[in-house]
Amino acid sequence: MRRESWPVKGAAELEVSVDVGRVTVRLDPDGGEEVTVEVRHDPTVGGGWAQGLTGIVNWLGTATGAPGGDPQWLPADAVAAAEISWSEPARRLVVRSSQELPLRMVPLEVTITAPRGSRIAARTGAGDVTVTGVAGWAAVRTGAGSATLEAVDGDADVTTGSGDVAVGPVSGRTRVRTGSGAIRLADLRGASDVKAGSGDVELGVVSGDLGVRTGSGDLRIADARSGRYELTTGSGELRVGVHAGVTAELDLSSGSGSARSDLEVGGTAPIGGVAVHVRGRTGSGDVLVTRAVPA
Repeated sequence: MRRESWPVKGAAELEVSVDVGRVTVRLDPDGGEEVTVEVRHDPTVGGGWAQGLTGIVNWLGTATGAPGGDPQWLPADAVAAAEISWSEPARRLVVRSSQELPLRMVPLEVTITAPRGSRIAARTGAGDVTVTGVAGWAAVRTGAGSATLEAVDGDADVTTGSGDVAVGPVSGRTRVRTGSGAIRLADLRGASDVKAGSGDVELGVVSGDLGVRTGSGDLRIADARSGRYELTTGSGELRVGVHAGVTAELDLSSGSGSARSDLEVGGTAPIGGVAVHVRGRTGSGDVLVTRAVPA
């Protein structure tokens, strides 16, 4: 295991990229005055990686004329070969797994501790990304793996090829993409754009403009408070809960299913205008708008 640390005053810039393995970022709720990084082999991936590396090592030996080898020595080399660099003027940490074969296929676990409000750019080819604490900005990419962020005091941009996405409150803009996986977003306070190939989309509080499109999967909004919503699902139910006392303008349709609202209907336009505008479409499934259930 490698461990390095540096003193820091204020939020840091964190950039981490791992081909195979997990990334965990812990942001100190009390602020913190240090950035630490630990890189180790991740044995939780299972034994399959060793068999796969045996074939690669032997293939490389055949191609280069060098003898094949036992991949059990590779974890220590992969940890040692990982790039770790710190820039004091920029308060910027960079961690990258080796790009050389076969080291890039060794699963690594990267754990970073940094002050609250640090900005994060994290990527894994295959592996989960988990961020605890409040990030100042976050961009997360996984090819195959889940992405979990506790809170973002700024913009959030999250993409998974296959894997679930769970994000707590976001004060800025939110962009989420997943090819296959469930999406759960707790509190969207800025303009948001969400797309899922297949998987349910569950949103908590929504207080800004919103676009959601999913190929197959249910779409639910628990507490709509303000904004214009464009909601589309090819196959799945669409349900929206409108906050108590909030006025809403609705345009709902279903190709194969019912589309209805349980909201009270007003005879005159509300003073001050409508707070929530919902345009909801589903090809196959029911559409329902109700009042939000009090928390």
